[in-house]
Amino acid sequence: MSDTAVSAGPNDMNADEWNVCVGAIWARLLVNHAVPALGAVIEVGPGFQDKIGRGLAERHFGGTLYVVEPNSAARAWVSARYARLLPRATIVPIADALGEAIRQVPPYADAMLMNHVLDDLMLDAWLPRTEREAIFAGMRPRALEDAAEPDDAVIAARDRAPTHWHALLAHDHELRDIGVQVERDVVTAIDTLQPRIVGVSQYASWLQQSRGLAAVDASAAALLRRVARYVTPLRRADAALLRAHGQDPDRWLFGAPVDRSTMTGDAVPFVRAQVSFSEASNIRTSADNVSLFGIGQ
Repeated sequence: MSDTAVSAGPNDMNADEWNVCVGAIWARLLVNHAVPALGAVIEVGPGFQDKIGRGLAERHFGGTLYVVEPNSAARAWVSARYARLLPRATIVPIADALGEAIRQVPPYADAMLMNHVLDDLMLDAWLPRTEREAIFAGMRPRALEDAAEPDDAVIAARDRAPTHWHALLAHDHELRDIGVQVERDVVTAIDTLQPRIVGVSQYASWLQQSRGLAAVDASAAALLRRVARYVTPLRRADAALLRAHGQDPDRWLFGAPVDRSTMTGDAVPFVRAQVSFSEASNIRTSADNVSLFGIGQ
């Protein structure tokens, strides 16, 4: 997986400044909800980004961090990065997708966190198995590349990603079904692992919108609204914190899992949303030869 969007444009801040900003938000949320510095945290799909790791570092985290990252290149990068960023913590990389990873992660963690990964989970579900590794390895932001030019395979994979997104957006039924599938996977992980806190960000993607893929952002936002039914609402203080950092509180979840026994009949899991993923896909754009992954999200 990889975190592939920014909500502020590059004229507002560069990639590193953006990472610091989002990391600070995660740190404050962790403190506000008393996530212990020596506890257990699960991060799903960091890709080549360290925003949650930065938040944990600001929290002086020295517990156990389970990093669920199926892409081998991203997993190697983030494991090494977190070892430096969190020297007191134990980093446990999990080399599986979320559905399989829940068998390897112990339940009752202090938090399960996901930074702007819902769109990547959707793309992962759509991609042919033979493409997944190359496409997500190609999402390494250019700022993280060595001085040498990336090889042709990385460049080719990076350039294929927008084409795959446009193909998915053109298939309303598949887009809707994939949204339901990803919702099921996320909610199953919450139900199975029972973390004390669930944190999910899916902030507006400036990069996607600037590159002609606003429908990707809209589809991921619709999915976030579905997942939000299974997490207690943001506290007022958390919403105020997000607004103070220029964020839309509707694009973040941070709270305890909902007691499913209290859910009403119209909140049965995995029923398709009234605001459907196919409606989000009606935001049509041209499939220009653009690269989504120049900055990181």
